[in-house]
Amino acid sequence: FRSASGIGEAARGTYRSLRAAGLSPIAVDITEGLTPADYQTDILLERIESKEAGTLILHVNAPETLHALEAIGLISKDRRANKRRQWRVIGYWAWELTTLPKLWRRRFRCVSEIWTLSDFTAEAFRAAKGAPAVSAIPIAVEPPPQAFASSILPGPRPTGPNKPTVFLTMADANSSIARKNPVAAIKAFRTAFEDASEHRLIVKTRNLAGNEVAAQLLREAIGDAPNISLIDAPYTEEERWSLLATADVLISLHRAEGFGLPCAEAMSLGKTVIATGYSGNLFFMDETCAALVPYQLVPVEDPTRIYGGEGQQWAEPDIGAAADIMRRLAIDEKAREALGAAAKTRIAELCSPVAVGARMARLLKAV
Repeated sequence: FRSASGIGEAARGTYRSLRAAGLSPIAVDITEGLTPADYQTDILLERIESKEAGTLILHVNAPETLHALEAIGLISKDRRANKRRQWRVIGYWAWELTTLPKLWRRRFRCVSEIWTLSDFTAEAFRAAKGAPAVSAIPIAVEPPPQAFASSILPGPRPTGPNKPTVFLTMADANSSIARKNPVAAIKAFRTAFEDASEHRLIVKTRNLAGNEVAAQLLREAIGDAPNISLIDAPYTEEERWSLLATADVLISLHRAEGFGLPCAEAMSLGKTVIATGYSGNLFFMDETCAALVPYQLVPVEDPTRIYGGEGQQWAEPDIGAAADIMRRLAIDEKAREALGAAAKTRIAELCSPVAVGARMARLLKAV
């Protein structure tokens, strides 16, 4: 609950969704020991109940499951089950490729069932031998009710008919720069606009410090482009939403996504999204509410070594096609507005806390 990562946002979204469904969840935080506690949440954090039976929705990835169960007392330090506490454990796992690593499959025995972020990811789990029941539950997305800052973008932003079109791409280096693929967004932007000052690209990252390979890839791609800005910093929730609100177009030329949270957040604001037409983001987008970029499937090659393995594939988006879409949308404000309006409606229908909470409530009552 105190992590600014996608898993942290998924945990907070689950809490909000359960409350929207009329349930009374308890939020138990185990951020420390797993990932930096770089987010201040207004959710009340408590200890897990000492009841003999209950339901636990566990927002960690599969390799961290045993550590998490030990941290909250459902297994002992020698990794034996606490037989006095027979809980239904739901592993809410995020994965991005079509094949699961062996360690993930070995953790099937630790959970009663799996919830995951999209139909794409659910199919990867279901295809693995020994998988328990799997359900696709998206991350709940809802913009904060408070007014956004006028602009959080670096440098002055002119207004009026000649204001620049601002494109935004986002990536967490700990989630693999190769997978998030902001380098492709940079290449597409430079192909489309070169150094033209009437267009801007903001590259928003986290965790480049300590990820020198990722940092070098981004520096080389940006070069001396005067219309591209790199921001590497953790943002508060208000700052993140303000950045999304002040951009005109979000571009995600990812190679694979379990869900695609920045895309969904931008769409919830009525923003135009350009995205690779592959993987988990197709749970909530199609050509009626987003600009989808064609791709080819290629073997996984990750210089940061976060992803890989024999037989793994992901998408290679068409940079030329993405550049053409960027040029078209930069000059066609009406097309941007139409896509944005459809996007906002789609996210409200599928990914609002009310919609997600209803899905969760049905599954919780079914067993």
